[in-house]
Amino acid sequence: MTSPKASRRSRKRPCASAPPASPAPTPLNSDQARAVSELSSALDRGDPVCRLLGYAGTGKSFSVVRLLQAYATYRPVLLTAPTNKAAAVLRAMAAEIGGQVETATIHKILGLRPEVDADRGRYILKRVRQPAIEDGALIVVDECSMVDSLLLGHILQAAQSARAQVLFVGDPAQLPPIFEPDSPAFSGHGVTARLTQIVRQKADHPILAMTQKIRDAMQGGPVPVFETKHSTDGSLIHLGAAEFEAAMLAAMHRPEYHADSDYCRVLGWTNGKTDHYNRLIRRSLLGQPAEQQALLPGETVVACSPILELGISIGDSVAVLNAVPDIRHSIPALKARIANSKGKQLDVWVVTPDGKEVYKQELSKLAKVANQLQSEFNDHRNGNTLSMYPQLSDKRRRAAWVTFFEFKDESFSDLRPVHASTVHRSQGSTYEKVFVDLTDIGRSTRRDVLLRLLYVALTRSRGDVYVTGELPERLYREPD
Repeated sequence: MTSPKASRRSRKRPCASAPPASPAPTPLNSDQARAVSELSSALDRGDPVCRLLGYAGTGKSFSVVRLLQAYATYRPVLLTAPTNKAAAVLRAMAAEIGGQVETATIHKILGLRPEVDADRGRYILKRVRQPAIEDGALIVVDECSMVDSLLLGHILQAAQSARAQVLFVGDPAQLPPIFEPDSPAFSGHGVTARLTQIVRQKADHPILAMTQKIRDAMQGGPVPVFETKHSTDGSLIHLGAAEFEAAMLAAMHRPEYHADSDYCRVLGWTNGKTDHYNRLIRRSLLGQPAEQQALLPGETVVACSPILELGISIGDSVAVLNAVPDIRHSIPALKARIANSKGKQLDVWVVTPDGKEVYKQELSKLAKVANQLQSEFNDHRNGNTLSMYPQLSDKRRRAAWVTFFEFKDESFSDLRPVHASTVHRSQGSTYEKVFVDLTDIGRSTRRDVLLRLLYVALTRSRGDVYVTGELPERLYREPD
């Protein structure tokens, strides 16, 4: 691939310094300067793919801004991320970069939307329109640890068609995509520049010091013990259950949280524990009405399944405008009028607590039918006898999966209180304060996954991290 701007050597690079009246920009440190130089060389050569990998606090965003300021004045730059929340963070970067910079989710840029794959019984991404990528663009994919193999294939194919270059940016200690052992965007052809020096806060900052110990444990070192350590920039605070609950509720009652629900978050590993915290916080914030109805007008809730009509992705917040009891498909539910961040409204149905058992039973029946038909199909496929598989059976199998997913994700919406979340769903988000249940995270039986859960949970915070409970004793035993 040739350089998108062959005449670049004959042109002066745009000056990255601020106007004379403004303070001079903070210089790159040696680690960042080396990484930016490596990436600039790769882009100038016309390499189709390159990567910037770095842990929390190494200055990935700062380095990306300085890198892109040299390109955005003469070629289109697309700042993208896998989720709406992560993409929203990029807007501030775009303003700092200047030039021809657009921000959006990578799915929107590529023209993708989830659709049922009847052959595999799961959702896949399907292209519904042509990618919105200008010829010779530079595509930056932030939070690339969340990009799975299928999405990666779409990105590379679209970039090649548009003669575009791709820069993947991510943290190698974060959780990989669901169903994948590793993040595929971290490997492959192309230059990989790595940031290793912590610069966002001092190296002895309590939270960053703990995340360093967690990364060391990922490499075989001892698992750290959580102890309270204070700092003016952010503290790591270990509390007993009662004190943790009091601090958590105090944060939720602060005006900052009422103004912005991303001010703080409670994080755990299991849905059961996060549901417990959400019930506790709702009762404290809303009083008796919270006990009587799962959704109340004026609440902000989080979508745990996509709502395509509103452009809502998993993890996006929506406002509840109204909610009344209803029956849908013979299942007790709430009919709720919700609105996205742009004010667009939609009526959805949410299963109530007393309807969950009936819902699970119906979902189980539909899944059983689809899996039985899928098993017959798989037997023919594995035995190379698909030519003998009846077309009527194939039609029934596909229809069964469509019925299952329509009932699961379209007939009802999965809306939950915003206050507590699983660590997986928090990846890509940032909060001022984070509350972490160590005991719940410790229920993960895989040491490698548990350590990544801890790392992601702690690095969601811009300020203080409160933890409660203990990690399991098995993590501290000497190997036999």
